[in-house]
Amino acid sequence: MSQEKYLNNYVEILKTTLNDQVTRNLQLQATAKTQTEIIGELNTQLGEVSNQIQTANAELEATASQREQDLTKQIETLKSQVAQANSSKQTDNGNLRNTIGELTKRVADLQASNNDLTGRLNQSDKLVNDLKVEVSSLEKEVTNMESLKNQLIDTQNMVRERDSTINDLSSQIDVLKTAPTPVKRTKKASVETPVLETVTEDGGTF
Repeated sequence: MSQEKYLNNYVEILKTTLNDQVTRNLQLQATAKTQTEIIGELNTQLGEVSNQIQTANAELEATASQREQDLTKQIETLKSQVAQANSSKQTDNGNLRNTIGELTKRVADLQASNNDLTGRLNQSDKLVNDLKVEVSSLEKEVTNMESLKNQLIDTQNMVRERDSTINDLSSQIDVLKTAPTPVKRTKKASVETPVLETVTEDGGTF
C-alpha cells in the first residue's frame, strides 16, 4: 500500500517536474529566439551606425584635411604679412630716421634764423631808439623854428612900422623944404632920423 502511494507521488512529482522543465525549456527557447531577433536587429542597427560612423569619419577627415589646408594657407599668408610688416617697419624706421634728421636740420636752421632775426630786431630797436631821439631833436628844432617864425613876423611888422615912419618923416621934410623961410629964426629945427636895421631871413639884424 505504501509502495503504491510512493509510486503515485513519485509519478505525480515526476510529471510536475517534467512539466516545469518543459515550461522552462519553452521559456528558454522563447527567450533565446527573442534575444536572437533582438541581436539581429541590433546587429543591423549596429551595421547602419557603423556605416554612418564611417561616412562621418570620412567627411570629418575630408573636412579636417580641407581645414588643415585652409589653416596652412592662412598661416603662410600671416607669415608673409608679418614678413612684409617687418620689412615695411624697417623701411618706415629708415624713413622716420631720415625725417627726424631733416626736421632736426630744419630746427637748427630755424634756430639760426631766429638768432639772426633777434639780432636784426635788436638793431631795429636801436635804430628806432635813435630815430626817436632824432625825432625829438627835430621836434625841438620845429619848436625853435616856430619861435623864430614868430620873431620874424614881429621883425617884419617892425620893419613895416619903420618904413611907415620914414615915409612920414620924408613927407614932413618935403613939406618943410617947400614952406617959406621965417624972417627971424633963432633955432634950427632938427629931425631925428631912426637908424635902419637890415633884417635877415633868420630874424637877425645887422
